[in-house]
Order: sequence, then C-alpha cells, then structure tokens
Amino acid sequence: MKDEVDERSKHLWNAIQVVERSLKVLEEQIQSSIVFREQRDAHVAKITKAFEDCAIMESYAALRATMTAMGHATKTLSTETYEMMIVRPEQQAIVELTQIQDWGVVPMKRLLDDRDKAIKMQAKLQRDVDEKLYIGGNKERDKRIRLVNDQKRRVDNVNALLDMHLKRFEYFRNVKMKKVMNEMARAQLYYHCKGVECFTTPCRLTPLIDPKEAAQTKEELSMTNSMEATPSREDQKAEWRGSRLQWSNQAEHKLHQELNTIALKKCYDKTKAFVDCSHEHGLLVVFKCRQQNADLNACLHEYTNPEAYEKFKASKTEALPLVVLTPKQQ
Repeated sequence: MKDEVDERSKHLWNAIQVVERSLKVLEEQIQSSIVFREQRDAHVAKITKAFEDCAIMESYAALRATMTAMGHATKTLSTETYEMMIVRPEQQAIVELTQIQDWGVVPMKRLLDDRDKAIKMQAKLQRDVDEKLYIGGNKERDKRIRLVNDQKRRVDNVNALLDMHLKRFEYFRNVKMKKVMNEMARAQLYYHCKGVECFTTPCRLTPLIDPKEAAQTKEELSMTNSMEATPSREDQKAEWRGSRLQWSNQAEHKLHQELNTIALKKCYDKTKAFVDCSHEHGLLVVFKCRQQNADLNACLHEYTNPEAYEKFKASKTEALPLVVLTPKQQ
C-alpha cells in the first residue's frame, strides 16, 4: 500500500486493491475451470467407451439400451457444450477482466499517485511558508504563499479529475463485470439445460429395467445354451451316419486308386505308352497320352468303362480332352 497522505487516499487505495485482487481471483478461477473442463472432456471419452463396452456384453435388452443411451448422452453433452464452457469463457470473460485491469485499474493507480504527490508537495510548501514567517522577509513570504496557492489549485484539479475518472471507472468496471457474469451464468445455464435434454432418454429408459424379467431372460438364455451344447439323439445318429459315409467314401476311393493303378500298369505292359493321369474322387482322369496307337486305345477300352471311352473317342478336338474313366470291376 502507498503512503497514506489522508483518509480519502487510504480509502481509495484500499478500494483499488480490492478490485485488483477480485479480478485476479476471478481470472484464476476461470482458468482453473477451463483446465478442469478440458480434463473432464478427456475423461468423458473413457466413460463413453466403458458404457459402450458394457452395453455390448449385456444380454438384457432394457439394461443394454439404457447403457447405450447413457454413453451417447455423455458424449453429446461434452461435444455440444465445448464451445460454451471452454472457448467462450477464454475468449470473452478473461478478455473483459484483462480490460478492466489494463484500462481501469492501472490509470486509476496513476491518478492516485499524482494526487498523493500533489498533496505531499502542498504540505512541504506549507511548512516552508510557516518557517519563512518567522525567519524570512515579506517578499520571500509572498513568494512562498503564491507557490502554496498554486499547489492548492493543482491539488483541487487532481481531485476533480480523480472524481470524474473514479465515476467513469466504476461505470466501466460494472459494464465489464456485467458481461463477465452474464457469460458465466449463460454457460452454466446452457450446460445444465443441455444436460437435462441429453439425459432425458436414459432417465426414461431406466424405470423400464425389470429385475424379474432380467432374471427370467438370463435363465432362458442359460437353458438355450445348454440345449445347444448337448446334442440330441437325432443329431448323434446323423453324425454317426455322416462318419460311416465318410469312411465308406474313403474306402471306395482307395479301392478305385488301386484299380486305376492296376489298369495303368497293364496298359503300359502291353503298349509301353505313358499316360499323364491323376486320381480325383476315386476316378482315373486321363489328361494326355504321350503317344497314341491302336494298342493303347484298345487297352484303354479294355480296362475302362465303355460309355466313357465312346465319349472320349467321339471328341473332335486335336488335343485329348479331360476324360473321366471309371475302371471296370475285375
């Protein structure tokens, strides 16, 4: 606090310091609120994901719908109130508080300093006049009295200027504080109204959760799962028939491979002609003969199905087509 020259100076300095302290406290609280809301928005993303994950794993439809609505409402509230709760306070409220400090408090402190200096100078000159009344002549006394009168006029001018600026400062400060309070009140009102709007759906869905129905649904689901896990008599018979059929097909496939191998060996022993072939599904598949002669054709005809051979022989293509030859049962 500055040196107190009179009671009014003391009162004005105290008032300015209170205003300055209030501005600082409000600015710090707004900054803290902005940081808190940013952290809360980051936490909201985790809450939303938790609700969504729980809803996916929930078997009861009513509870699942409520969890989904809660996650959606939480995310919507955070997204749609971001500008009002974070952007606008930083762009509006803090700017207004800074203007009060820079355009109001700082000039008023300079005026108070000027007033204190003028009052101190007047007191000093008055002391000099009082001293000269006893040790100096009339000429010197008149000079000091004129200086004192001039300083008194300066003090009066400073007081008048201070009164005018003090009135304007109060008007300016209250206008700015009105904007700050309006912005903060609107932000809180908008947030809570938006919360009521977003969380209306979860509030409506919550009473629809019936514990008895949930327990019955869980029991039915458990019975269904147990029935699906335990195969019926018909399913077991069908599985056994399928296994026997697969085993029979494998045995037939192996028999056909053996018969095909015997037929090819006999063809080679008689004609010394090589046949490119493979076995597919127990059948002899002839792709191409490395050489063709009457003995090979006769041999193929002897050890293969006649109908398949006639189709093979009736083909007009230059290259031998893909022909399925079924071995005869010897």
